[in-house]
Amino acid sequence: EHRACLWCGERRMLFNLDWDPSSFYGSDGQEVWLGWRELGEDLPRRLGHFFFRHFARMLRERKTYMLHGGCVGTEGKGILLCGKGGSGKSTLSAACLLSGMDYVAEDYLLLKKTAAGYLAWPTYSTLNLTEEMLEKMPVFADHDTGYRGWNGKHFIDLSPWKEQFRYALPLTGVLLPVITDRQEPCINPTEPAAPMAQLIWSTVRQTDSLFNSALIKEMSDLLRGLPTYKMELCPDVYKNAEALRRFIAQQPVIL
Repeated sequence: EHRACLWCGERRMLFNLDWDPSSFYGSDGQEVWLGWRELGEDLPRRLGHFFFRHFARMLRERKTYMLHGGCVGTEGKGILLCGKGGSGKSTLSAACLLSGMDYVAEDYLLLKKTAAGYLAWPTYSTLNLTEEMLEKMPVFADHDTGYRGWNGKHFIDLSPWKEQFRYALPLTGVLLPVITDRQEPCINPTEPAAPMAQLIWSTVRQTDSLFNSALIKEMSDLLRGLPTYKMELCPDVYKNAEALRRFIAQQPVIL
């Protein structure tokens, strides 16, 4: 009775609680379906948070969590990007994608803790960019869907970059980006309070209710043990991507 539906190109895929959550990422032997390949203007507005909240509750019954965050990686491992809207995680994710790095998500992702560690999956194949960031990364302009999201952000179709999408990407930690005017980006360990508070607060706010104390505790227990970092971003988006690539390559996967 509990079903969720995603349109993937011309296909409609149904998923219910009786199926393994990995079936969310289907394959016909030639192509892996990672989410919306074509995004109609009506779809996010019509489904919006109602869809995400309903789907998140379904997944939690299988100990899989929908998080409000991004994830990029390199060399078969990634890092979870957290932060409220406007913190820079979408821009950082987009720059990493253009630099050839592995890509999972910039806004919503799925997370499951297994014997192999924390594994992250994508949810859909679009990207949100402000007008300013679209000017800095003009290659995305040719893939603008025409739909405007939160604060007028452009919805970009990422299907041309589908070869860089990764699923079940192991994580090395959680990173909180901070926008600064420094000349070079800088990444340092930080106490978990700020990154985890932003990640959990924004996730619970987007997928459930801030009054759901049981979910807040459940997510806190889930994420406890992941190393946390703060990245001070510089105005050069490509410098940020390269610094993050080098950083991830040096980190171990967390089991």
